[in-house]
Amino acid sequence: MNATRRVMADPDAGTGKVAEMLRSWLNADLKSDVLKQAQGHVCHTGFLSGDLRGRFFSDVRPALCSWIAAGLTVYIYSSGSLLNQRDWFAFAEGGSLAPSITDHFDLTTVGSKAAAGSYCTISRIIGVSARETLFLTDAPDESAAAAAAGWAVTGVARAGEPVSPAPPWRWIGSFDELVDLDPVPMGSP
Repeated sequence: MNATRRVMADPDAGTGKVAEMLRSWLNADLKSDVLKQAQGHVCHTGFLSGDLRGRFFSDVRPALCSWIAAGLTVYIYSSGSLLNQRDWFAFAEGGSLAPSITDHFDLTTVGSKAAAGSYCTISRIIGVSARETLFLTDAPDESAAAAAAGWAVTGVARAGEPVSPAPPWRWIGSFDELVDLDPVPMGSP
């Protein structure tokens, strides 16, 4: 709550005013680390109680199992907080997917998903060269930032999701389509 008050520049804001501000950021789909941290804490209670479960598209679990069996490492970089990311995978419908994920990154650990420097930071942390890293995303601005950092990029546009595929990257509708792609330089402009 104090972090929200600092961003609001109102150190004396009451709970109602802070909640109103967080709701307005949520409705605006603001990629704010303060909002994402608050969301993570609220959702954590729901995950622990069993009221929330991580829901994934049907191709995610088999793809993760296949990638891990092939010796690949999987990292998650999301605007959602680390806590929220870990909970989504740990409390997934059908059983935990947490063991499939090597590590998680968020706005507070590496920065904006629209900044090439964030992807460079991840490459340094994981110890894998950019050209050996595939980034899957549904956001063209993230695709551009990852590509600027030297990462291979493939867009994911799921049926029913509000995503507009944008060139020059290849776009897929399911992880099943990844088997048909060359590993490097996948989706490079």
